[in-house]
Amino acid sequence: MRKTITLLALLTILLTGLSAAGLALASGDPASVSVYLPTGQYAGPRTSIESDGYIIRCSGTDAVFSSPFGDVSMQDGTLLAITGYDFDNPSIYLLDGIVTLDVTSLASLTVYTTSASYRIGGNGQYIFAYTSDVDACINNSDTTIAVYDALRRSSSIIRPYHYSDLMTNQLDRPIVSQTSTQTDDDHYTISGGYSFRGESLVYEFSTSGSGSVTYPASLVTKADIDSFMASYVAHTSIREVTNALYSIPEEGTVLFTYPAIYSEDDIMMVVDDFILYLDGYLSSIFVPSSPSIGIATVTIEKPVEEEAVPVQESSDDASLDLQLVLEVEEEEEEEIVPEPVAADEGVEVPEPPFMVEPWVTVTD
Repeated sequence: MRKTITLLALLTILLTGLSAAGLALASGDPASVSVYLPTGQYAGPRTSIESDGYIIRCSGTDAVFSSPFGDVSMQDGTLLAITGYDFDNPSIYLLDGIVTLDVTSLASLTVYTTSASYRIGGNGQYIFAYTSDVDACINNSDTTIAVYDALRRSSSIIRPYHYSDLMTNQLDRPIVSQTSTQTDDDHYTISGGYSFRGESLVYEFSTSGSGSVTYPASLVTKADIDSFMASYVAHTSIREVTNALYSIPEEGTVLFTYPAIYSEDDIMMVVDDFILYLDGYLSSIFVPSSPSIGIATVTIEKPVEEEAVPVQESSDDASLDLQLVLEVEEEEEEEIVPEPVAADEGVEVPEPPFMVEPWVTVTD
C-alpha cells in the first residue's frame, strides 16, 4: 500500500513539473535581464514564464531563455512580450531588438512585430530583427515561413535559407555572405558564399573583368550550367553580362570573362543580379521529394476518456497538461504557404494580440 501511494505521489509530481516547465533564463547576466508580469509589475529575471502577457527586456547583455519548444536568444537591447504561451501554438511579440529562435519541437510558432506576422511550422533556426530601419527574418531551416505584411496587406513566404526585410520590401532573398576588397590597381573584387539547400557555392567577381564560381560537382552538370547561362544572358540587361564568356576548366569550377566594370557599385549590382537569378534557377530545377513545410503529426488511437487521467485530480496543472496532449492528438495542422495577393483582394488582416497595455510602463 505504501509503495502504491509513493508511486502515485511521484507520478503527480512529475506531471506537475512537466506542465510547469516554462520560459526561463538559461544564460546571461541576471542583473541585466528584466521580467515583468502582465500587470507591469517587476517579477525578477529568474521568473518562470508559464502564461501570456509577460514582458522581457535585455539591457546590457545578451541572454538565452529555454522553453519546451526551444531556445530564445535575445540580444542586448531587445524587448519582447509573450503573447501566446502553450505547447501547441506559442507566439511572441518582438517590440524592439533581435531574437534568435532555435526551435527543437514541432510546435507551430508565430512571431509578431508591429507591422507583420511570421508563422513557423518546424524545427530550425530563425532570426528576427525589428528596429527603426529593419523588419526582417532570416530562415536558417529546411521549412518555409508564412509572412503577412499588414502595412502592404500582402502575404508572402520565406523559403529555406532565405530572408525577407519588409522595411525595404526585399522578399524571399537568398542568404549570402560577401566582402568587397580593393586591389592595388584600383579594381574591386567581390567575394562571398551562397548556400542552396545546404550546398555551398563560393564566388569571386572583379571589376577587372574576371570571375569564378566553385560549386559541389554533385549539385549541377555542365548541361545545367549551359542552360543557366543561356537563360541568364537572355534575362539580364546588364551589358557586361550579355557579353560574358565562360569556361569549365574542371568539374566544380566555372570561370568568367567580361568587359571591365567601372565601379564597386556596378560590380555589386552584377553580383546581386547573378546570385538572385541563380537562386531562382536552382529552385526551378530542384524540386523537393517531399514538402518542405508542415507539422509532423502522429496518428494514435485516442484512449477512453475515463482512462485519460491515471491519477487523482490532485493538481490542476497535471489535468491541464493531459488535456493539451489530447488536443494535439485530435487536431492536425495544415501547412500554410500563402500565395502573394494584391492589395485590393480584401485580405483579412490578422491582428497581433497586443498584450502590452498602453498604461504599462517598463522601467528599471
